[in-house]
Amino acid sequence: MKQAAKVAAFVLCAVLFTSTLFGCSKLSGTYSSGTNTTVATEYSFEGDRVIISVAGIETKGTYELDGDELVITVGSIVSTHSFEQDGDSIIIDGVELTKK
Repeated sequence: MKQAAKVAAFVLCAVLFTSTLFGCSKLSGTYSSGTNTTVATEYSFEGDRVIISVAGIETKGTYELDGDELVITVGSIVSTHSFEQDGDSIIIDGVELTKK
């Protein structure tokens, strides 16, 4: 019985440790849509902060990566976006942005 409890505790710790490692992924730098969109869009990431610039208008917030989702919080507004990373590019909601 004690051995089973030790194994269960170890598995729980391993799961929590792994989820913490993968949940803490961070982005760094500025990514631009270039000519991939009709309106110039940039995302600048530093720590847990993000500055989103659309047509020159900046919005500041925080972000976190949750698997294949990018969760952005601006004030009390939380928005969830599809997210992929491919080398020096990221894809947010199907729009490719390249690192500057």
